Amino acid sequence: MQCTIRTWRPSDAADLAAAMNNPNILKNLRDGIPYPYTQADAEEYIRTMLGAEPGSQYAFAIEV
Repeated sequence: MQCTIRTWRPSDAADLAAAMNNPNILKNLRDGIPYPYTQADAEEYIRTMLGAEPGSQYAFAIEV
């Protein structure tokens, strides 16, 4: 299986929202993640990560 680590894309929002609504993923996160996690939540997160000053945030998408 080949994996690629890359920056977020706005088109990732639907996949991110689906993953964040998976109870097996959500139970391992402790950062006050909203539930249900909506596509709007995902879009806001991605916008924030893409707009962050370089070097201040380290959040990447993993493409499989």
